[in-house]
Amino acid sequence: MYSQPMMQYRLATEALDYVCNEGLYGMLKNWDCLVKVMASREVINCENDMIRNNGADCSQFGFFRNLNEYMQCTKYPVISECGDEAWQEFSETAKRQARVFLPFCTLAGFRGVSSTVIVFVSLILAYAWKSLF
Repeated sequence: MYSQPMMQYRLATEALDYVCNEGLYGMLKNWDCLVKVMASREVINCENDMIRNNGADCSQFGFFRNLNEYMQCTKYPVISECGDEAWQEFSETAKRQARVFLPFCTLAGFRGVSSTVIVFVSLILAYAWKSLF
């Protein structure tokens, strides 16, 4: 497995590669709405649940179960406030970062375009990675 600094670099690279290339226009279009939704109490509760659950189960399987739960928890708020395209942006960034941990793991129920909310997902994934070690 990779060292922690290498993993953090790969997480950032995977997310930024999409956001700065293929997903650039989607990011620019949806950024304001996604930032607003990510700051909502409902999504903050989803983040807190994921962090708490990840601390309880530090296995890779547990990490992906928690990430799937987080994505399902945030899906409705993002779609209802920002629309399906914004959700696709958000979920694509999470999928690309998740592939760094387990290349063959597929997040349930996602198809895609990528994220505007890279900062939030990156922080959550970085925290989750730290809790594994």
